[in-house]
Amino acid sequence: MKKILTLCVVALMAISTVSARSYKVALGLATGLEYGPTVKVNFTDHFTLMNDLTWKFVPNTVAGVNGQTFNFGYMGLIDNVNVAYQTKLASGRGLDLLFYGGGGMSIGYADLETAGGKFGVNALAGIEVTANVPIAFTFDFRPGYALLFANGGQIHALDWSLVLAVRYAF
Repeated sequence: MKKILTLCVVALMAISTVSARSYKVALGLATGLEYGPTVKVNFTDHFTLMNDLTWKFVPNTVAGVNGQTFNFGYMGLIDNVNVAYQTKLASGRGLDLLFYGGGGMSIGYADLETAGGKFGVNALAGIEVTANVPIAFTFDFRPGYALLFANGGQIHALDWSLVLAVRYAF
């Protein structure tokens, strides 16, 4: 019993000393216009990599085919990889507020009239809130360009997303 109690105390001390502020890797879930698992890896204080494998919903947006423009939306399973520069904006009351900006690419499946693929590039801008707990909250905007392949043709589209992610940092 004494060993179990000691082990519990050591585990609680280890958990309470973990802070999202100084994390290297964080795993969690993304929500918003994308739903799915997400990972963020901080290589340095300023250089980070984010990868989301999500089911994405793009509401009606502008697209073009053969010089014609039209509005349409799509859904699909998308892998989005971004690299970003991040910097601390503010600190206080046990919270840190960071800004990050960068860009990346996405590839995946787009559910159009017939099955199709998707390739895209995007910019990234967002904020992250961390505290003295191993949880990090991020909110970002990802405007970009998508090339969708369907029914033997190509569709060029404005591709954008708003993503809220909650990650456990370790």
